[in-house]
Amino acid sequence: MASTPRDFGPVVRLEAESQGPPGRRTFRLLIANEYELASLWIEKEQLQALGLAIEQLLAQMDENAGEGTIPSGVASSFETIDAPVGRLGLGFDEASDLFVVVVYLPETGENDTPDFVCRASRAMMKKLSSQIEEIVAAGRPRCPLCGAPINPDGHVCVRSNGHFSMS
Repeated sequence: MASTPRDFGPVVRLEAESQGPPGRRTFRLLIANEYELASLWIEKEQLQALGLAIEQLLAQMDENAGEGTIPSGVASSFETIDAPVGRLGLGFDEASDLFVVVVYLPETGENDTPDFVCRASRAMMKKLSSQIEEIVAAGRPRCPLCGAPINPDGHVCVRSNGHFSMS
């Protein structure tokens, strides 16, 4: 149960990355302000949903919205946080003119406050959306019938009556 959120404020870094070969990849968000770096481990589906939410929010925004002030420098040493993501939220803070990302750890309850909060500019959000799109596209292809990932040696598709498919 989170008592008060870790507020990263305006961040200088907000990136997505994957590690490992397709089918065995792990995914994370890297979030840094001037003094802290968070490495937040995330499921591929969560990352994909975040990318779609960013695109939708950007499409709804005024062209000039989301260009608030972001600090320019970073400290030479960081306090590092390494944690898994349970849930994510995305919004826009009109007061700071920045997009807001909220992160809940897996053990955080439905009515608890978020564990992490950060703010990012429109440019950062566009870049993050592009990174997510590239990461998701670099994974295993999906079966056109059932949507399951296709391994290099094919897969057994439940929608084609269990027949082996080499798509």
